[in-house]
Amino acid sequence: MKLNLAAGGRAFILLGVLLACTSMKPVYAEDACTVCICQNSFVSNCSSTITTVPTNIPSNTVALDLSGTSIADIAPNAFAGLTILQSLDLSFTLLKSIPDNAFAGLPSLQFLYLDYCPIATVTVNSFAGLTSLQHIRLVNTSIASLPDNAFTSLTSLNTIDLSLTLLTAIPSNAVNGLTSLQSLYLGFTLISSIPDNALAGISSLQYLDLNSCPINAITDSAFTGASQLVSLDVSYTELTAIPTTAFAALTSLQYLYMSNAKVASLPDLSFNGLTTLLYLDLDSCPITTISSNAFGGLSSLQSLHLSSILVTGIPTASLALVRTLEFLTLRSPQITDLPDNAFDGLSSLTYLDLDGSPITNVANNAFASLTQLQSLHLSSTQLTAVPSGSFTVLAALQALFFDNTPITSISDNAFNSLVNLLSLSFYNSSVNSVSDAAFAGLTLLEYLDLGSTQINAVPVTQISGLTSLETLYLDNTLINTVPDNAFSALVDLENLYLDYLAITSVSDTTFGGLIELELLSLYNTSLSAISSNAFAGLKELTYLDLGYTQITTVTASWFTGLVDLETLYLDSTPIATLDANVFNGLQSLSSLYLSSTKLTTLPPGLFVGLNNLTFVSLVPNEFVGAAAPPSTFGTAEDPLPCDPACATCYDAGSTSCCDANCLYCDTNNLCLTSPPSVVPGASSGAVVAPSGSIVAPSGANIAGNSAPGLNAAALPSLAALGAVAAMFALLV
Repeated sequence: MKLNLAAGGRAFILLGVLLACTSMKPVYAEDACTVCICQNSFVSNCSSTITTVPTNIPSNTVALDLSGTSIADIAPNAFAGLTILQSLDLSFTLLKSIPDNAFAGLPSLQFLYLDYCPIATVTVNSFAGLTSLQHIRLVNTSIASLPDNAFTSLTSLNTIDLSLTLLTAIPSNAVNGLTSLQSLYLGFTLISSIPDNALAGISSLQYLDLNSCPINAITDSAFTGASQLVSLDVSYTELTAIPTTAFAALTSLQYLYMSNAKVASLPDLSFNGLTTLLYLDLDSCPITTISSNAFGGLSSLQSLHLSSILVTGIPTASLALVRTLEFLTLRSPQITDLPDNAFDGLSSLTYLDLDGSPITNVANNAFASLTQLQSLHLSSTQLTAVPSGSFTVLAALQALFFDNTPITSISDNAFNSLVNLLSLSFYNSSVNSVSDAAFAGLTLLEYLDLGSTQINAVPVTQISGLTSLETLYLDNTLINTVPDNAFSALVDLENLYLDYLAITSVSDTTFGGLIELELLSLYNTSLSAISSNAFAGLKELTYLDLGYTQITTVTASWFTGLVDLETLYLDSTPIATLDANVFNGLQSLSSLYLSSTKLTTLPPGLFVGLNNLTFVSLVPNEFVGAAAPPSTFGTAEDPLPCDPACATCYDAGSTSCCDANCLYCDTNNLCLTSPPSVVPGASSGAVVAPSGSIVAPSGANIAGNSAPGLNAAALPSLAALGAVAAMFALLV
């Protein structure tokens, strides 16, 4: 038969259309519990590919999470019937706009999340009907403006978060009349000014965040009507002066954040009228001058932050006006001297932080008046000696810090007036000499840090009177030996850090007397010899770190009596062998680290009886072969510990134990004389049995005769293909 080309051409075209019809499906909203997880009254974990709100959402749903999906629009009545829904998350979707009445039928909705969507427009009726809504988030959307009354109908609204949007002005008309609104977040927007009466229509507002906005002007009447505002954040703005008149309207303000603004000076009565202010943060402002009456009127201030400012001295006169102050941070690269009465009048101060100021001199009466001071920070200063004479009035002091200072020695009785001191730190200072009576009188001291200093011997005599000491750091110093009973006087010591020392051995009596010790860290020392009973007396020990040391063997006697030990590090050591009973008796052990050693195998029974063991680190190591070593299952690259009931095993759980005296076994519990072969690419635990058949690991489900990657549901039906073939035959 001769083919009619015209007809044939039409036939091929029709064939293509019909084939396309068999594979194309109309886009319908999918059933919710097919594309999401529906559990109890929650719907979540929806497929990222869905493009519309799914149908048949259970009517008892309380929380619906559609975040991270490809939903680009909301169809009318998409949420119909969800009358008890309280939380709806549409963040990280493809929504570009919110149509009118998009959330109709959600009378109980309280939380609405629309963060990180490309939403650019919102209408006056976008949120209509959400009378129970309390919190709405539109963070990092493309909204540049909001229509008048956009949120006015949301009579229960408590919080609006519009951070990281493209707003250029406070959306006053969009929020006017919201009598329940308490929190408004507008940080990281493009708002550059606060005009008159910007908040007058939301008199209930308590928290306003304008952090990191390019604000350079606040008018005198900007906060008129905002008498309930409790917290205001204008940090990281372009403000160059304190808007004193504007702040005066904030009669309830308690927290004011202005850090990293451009303010260079504080004139008299900068914060006049803020009689309820408790917390003031001016950190990292380029302040060079503070007038004597700058803080006048701050009759309730408790916490003042002046870190990283540029004043040349302590603003004594201005600080003296704040007699309620309890917490003060004052750091400046220009402060070098603490004169007498530097903090005069601050009799309520309990915390003083001067860290980072290049202070070289502290007068004997510098801290006069600070009779209630509990914590003093002088770290990263340029002090070369402990200013002992200035401590005489600090009887209430509990914590003292000299970290990162050039102090080289601690003299006798340096702290004898600090009878209530609990914590003392010289971390990373230049201390190389500690006098015998340096810590005299510190009978209540609980924490002492001499870590990363230049001392070359354990200060045995110096610490012998510290009978209340609980934590001691001697790590990363020049100490190369620890004498016997060095810490025996420290009967309350609980934590001892000897990391990074050049010590090579510890004896049976090195840690004698430490009956309360709970943590001992010898991490990354040069330790290569440990006496058999070195830890025998440490009955309360729960944490022992021998990682990154030079020990080559581990002895069971080390752990005799350590019934409370929970964490043991032996990682990154040259240990080559372990005895099967080495951890016997460690009934509380929960975490064991054996990675990066020289182990090439493990003995059977290594974990027997360790019923509390929940974590074992065995990777990386140098195990021989592809199969997991005895006492584990899986592979050599990823061995997992056997159940504590098993000496050896073929899988997890007490039912997967090999029979007694089996070094290896297969999934049929048949003893093997050599390690089973690991199936390439198989999951952990898959082995080749002696017959050569593949034995799947426990719980595996191997389906036969399925072409990998082929989805039968995606293929056209045979009937459809038959109909196409018949039509094609007629045409040609």
